[in-house]
Amino acid sequence: MSDGDPAAFGVAWGRFASWLSVHCPVDHASLRSPASAKEIRALEAQLGFPLHPQLRALLERHNGVMKRPNQTITTPGPFFRSCTGSAEQTS
Repeated sequence: MSDGDPAAFGVAWGRFASWLSVHCPVDHASLRSPASAKEIRALEAQLGFPLHPQLRALLERHNGVMKRPNQTITTPGPFFRSCTGSAEQTS
């Protein structure tokens, strides 16, 4: 999948989200609403460079996940839970 192929990314993400809803419904339910354009611009300004197109596309679909009560960094979950957080997360 190339950086400039949003349709391919959409298909791939749709397949993952469908799998997640069947096999990990609690994790699927924890997906947050999309990041706003303003939140994404603020993140890019803080970082000092534009986001990779696929990361931007992911944030435009779901701005990370909601934290579960008593969740720690070692709690198992989807790959992106442990490595991306959300657009407004700064630390």
